[in-house]
Amino acid sequence: MRSHVTLKGISWDHGRAFPPIIAAAQRYEETHPGISISWEKHSLHKFGHAPVDSLCDNYDLLIIDHPWMGYAHRRRCFLPLKSHLSAREYLDLERHSVGDSFQTYHWAGELWALPIDAACPASFWRQDRLEPDEPLPARWSELLEWARQGRVIVPGFPPDLFLHFAMLCVTENPKCGESPDGFAPDELALDSLGHLQELFSLLPKTVFDLNPIAVHEQLASMQGTGPEYCPFAYVYSNYARRDYGLHVLTFGDMPQAPGGKLLRSVIGGTGLAVSAKCKHPETALDFARFTASEPVQRTFYTHAGGQPAHVTAWTDPFNHQLTNGFFQALLAPMQRAWTRPRFEHYPRIQEEAGACLRDWLRDGGSSRSCLRGMNRIWKSYISVSS
Repeated sequence: MRSHVTLKGISWDHGRAFPPIIAAAQRYEETHPGISISWEKHSLHKFGHAPVDSLCDNYDLLIIDHPWMGYAHRRRCFLPLKSHLSAREYLDLERHSVGDSFQTYHWAGELWALPIDAACPASFWRQDRLEPDEPLPARWSELLEWARQGRVIVPGFPPDLFLHFAMLCVTENPKCGESPDGFAPDELALDSLGHLQELFSLLPKTVFDLNPIAVHEQLASMQGTGPEYCPFAYVYSNYARRDYGLHVLTFGDMPQAPGGKLLRSVIGGTGLAVSAKCKHPETALDFARFTASEPVQRTFYTHAGGQPAHVTAWTDPFNHQLTNGFFQALLAPMQRAWTRPRFEHYPRIQEEAGACLRDWLRDGGSSRSCLRGMNRIWKSYISVSS
């Protein structure tokens, strides 16, 4: 008699993350008798910033953020996956993952997770609150004018602020993030800080309490007067779907950077990893391959609220209709999105340098002093990651 196999997984707490992985597990269990997969969830902040090594003691399957690759590799948290994929499976993921979603989970010559979710910052707004045929801000100067009118909202949590800063820098110089002295050359960094200061000085200080989900929720529930447009934040297709929020949000590309270039945002999304301590690794790996596969990603993973990483899901006509054009509108910014550093202590830089940036934008002071603080944080973690 075949023994029963039980796996335990950890995801993060949102309709984009939890229902689709539950749907995948349910279908896998239906087609694989004798296997049970249970899932728990933690907050978005813990997902992005709580160290992953302790989770590997308690979970077989982990939905993870790719900046943890260096940290996880150093501590041997996950099973390497290359040898467990056929040449056909590997090639399909490499060719058909949205943007660099597949490559973000490579580190030190190995693949440590399979992409199942794709995201990047983009713009979204309340179409029902705009005048007929009213154009959205296309230039940075137009964005500032909308902000002066109280029409703009942007997430101001520390990690998001750091990624806004990174976006402005890498749009001008894609080599940012490679120097041991700081994220960007001082002149470019100071210019980017100045542009952020100009924008955030026009926004209420309450934005420093908002992450991207809170911005989506606020716009989707807003009645009467108030902001109606977000120029860049990590996007959630749920809010483009009928009846998820009180009002449907419309999504599109971002306005131009201050210098006139097309903004290059920072890739996000999630991958599915298998703990190195998993007692049933072959079963866990098979479920990971199943969840990342084209038929699952394109159909019930997306239909259950997911934001898949397989490009066929982003070009599927039904999914286009389901999400009010979300996937079609955002494929271009996804394809050009930049990949964050993944060295061992990068997640702490994002949190701590972002807090330094928040304090300066909220409380005032010298931009050079803010940059010196951010550079100190960068250098300190670079030195212990090498």
